[in-house]
Amino acid sequence: MFIKIKNNLCVYLGVALCLFLGIFFVFFKKQASPKEHLHRVEKQLRLAQNNNNSLAKRREALDRAAVYAHFLAPSAIKQEKLNGIAYQAYYLKDSIQFRRLNHSALAEAKLTADTMAIADAHWNFGAFYLSHENYAQAFYHYAEARRGFSQKRHAYYEAKMWYNMAFIKGRLKDYEASEAYVYKALPYFLKAKKIKQIYRCYTQLAIIYEDLEGFKQAHHYYQLALESLPKNTNSLLQEAGYNNIGLLWHRQEAYEKAIVYYNKALTNKNIKNKQPALYARLIDNRAYSQFLAQKEKAYEKEFWHSLQLRERLGNTAGVIISKLHISEWYASKGDTLSAICYAQEAYDEAERIELRRESLAALEWLVNIDPSHGAHYLNLWHVLQSKHQRRLRQQRNNVAKVQFKTQQYQERSLQLTRQKRILLFILLGVGVIGLLVYILLRQRSKYKKLKRIQQKEQELQQEREDERYRIAEDLHDGILSKLFGVRLSWGLLTLGGTSEAQEEHRLYLKALKEIEKEIREVSHHLKKDPPGYSFYQEVENLLRKKARLGNFTYQLKEPKFLKEGDIPQKVKKHLYAIMEEMLQNILKHAQATHVNYQLSVRKNELYLEVCDNGKGFNLESKQEGIGIQNIKSRIQQMDGKLQLKSKLRKGTCYVIRLDMKSWKSKNPSN
Repeated sequence: MFIKIKNNLCVYLGVALCLFLGIFFVFFKKQASPKEHLHRVEKQLRLAQNNNNSLAKRREALDRAAVYAHFLAPSAIKQEKLNGIAYQAYYLKDSIQFRRLNHSALAEAKLTADTMAIADAHWNFGAFYLSHENYAQAFYHYAEARRGFSQKRHAYYEAKMWYNMAFIKGRLKDYEASEAYVYKALPYFLKAKKIKQIYRCYTQLAIIYEDLEGFKQAHHYYQLALESLPKNTNSLLQEAGYNNIGLLWHRQEAYEKAIVYYNKALTNKNIKNKQPALYARLIDNRAYSQFLAQKEKAYEKEFWHSLQLRERLGNTAGVIISKLHISEWYASKGDTLSAICYAQEAYDEAERIELRRESLAALEWLVNIDPSHGAHYLNLWHVLQSKHQRRLRQQRNNVAKVQFKTQQYQERSLQLTRQKRILLFILLGVGVIGLLVYILLRQRSKYKKLKRIQQKEQELQQEREDERYRIAEDLHDGILSKLFGVRLSWGLLTLGGTSEAQEEHRLYLKALKEIEKEIREVSHHLKKDPPGYSFYQEVENLLRKKARLGNFTYQLKEPKFLKEGDIPQKVKKHLYAIMEEMLQNILKHAQATHVNYQLSVRKNELYLEVCDNGKGFNLESKQEGIGIQNIKSRIQQMDGKLQLKSKLRKGTCYVIRLDMKSWKSKNPSN
């Protein structure tokens, strides 16, 4: 009760101190620049990290560093300092300060969406909860840290989290999962040549097989752990490895072999000064193996020497083991009272610091050496064993729940990612289809607009031609005929008068005849092409225009010995319209890249050949469109013939044949 009140009082005093410091710096200190705040944080953090300062002074400096850190603007530097302060609080075993600072660091990291900083904060929480044997919370935070490091593709830190998770699974005796996690971590460490981490992974695998009594495999992995170390190492990991192998041989009751490995470790004379806890463990283990092997009695001194070292170092777990060994030694000498006394002390201390395995070992030994109270000790053993099993089962279930929830979260994240991708593809597909539809509609609209323009131009051209023909015919058949009649009637009149008057009369008749001639010439000119008009040039202009629109090349061949004047105007008009229709079909359907146009004369026949290298079509299955029908209609008006050739992927050819003799019979003027 007193301890609880004392702990609460410390909490209240710590909170009050932080509030006081915060109010002091806000109201009584002048506003400092960001650089000054950063300098103060670093200065106080250095004081907290200095091992020469007292624990109280270091914690006080850490409190001030935390207050200064909160004045820093949100940034990567602030995040780094908060993580450093939180870790130092964990190192100084200030649980309250650690929780508060690490929560602040985690909140700051989430605020800035800093994935690495979030992972670091979870890593700190994992280490904290693992030291308090809260395996469920430790596993959760290590898993979250691993996920963050994985997102940032930091393979080394991710591997360290896999190892920590494997360690927790091993403590919970979930050996299969522990082994799987080790093998997830080990390849990264091997690739990066991280000696210490490789050593730990092989040692963890050895512990798994030792617990499962697979001693051969355990020896194999302990040996791999030793082989992973460089020859000249000062880390004393080799000596710790020898100790592990010695314990494994001891468990197999091969005490002589165990002693050999303990002696190997103890040949390093620096071990006593560098790691006195490991030295105390080694001499105690060697003494215990010598005792069970009934060796010389030099081990008695080592039992007591190890106990004294461990008590001086404050190594309570080691003290418990030493007292159990000394209890067995007293029992072998027949001093049952001393044996019971040391065994009871070992049990009491193990219960106080909640070392279940040592508590059970002490009770088992007490049952053997104190039969009068054996039933009591046995009952305590069963209660403690049941309690330990329940706790272990609960921890294992909690970890399984955390693992299950983490897996569910990851599956939901993957599902959401897949759904987002599918939705994105659908939107892209709809967008592409929409774009294609828009382009198609716009192209169709352009074609329709172009068709309307061409049709209007043709109609206007036709109207102009018809109007010219009408005027020419009116002049020729109407006015010219009337003038001719008037002149003829006038010439038949018998007029009297002087010779001068008759001469003037003849001059007027001659002038009238000249007028008739001029009107006749005008009429003929109206029926011919307008000045500057060139049929061949118009055809080439049309080809050039369509080639640019359809992105194809063309070749034009004209007859050398056929003058434009030899082709009647109506034939030119029909040929031009047919050419337009053919080129329009090529643009819409053929997808051609080249067009040949050839106009030639063979045996009083005019040939027009238009060929493309487009996709062609099947003449038997292809239904005639309006374009082909228009072409045939115009050819019939000229008493001509059409030959159509086409093959799939071979292109299409139009061949038109016109009889030139019929032009002369119908149009003698030409």
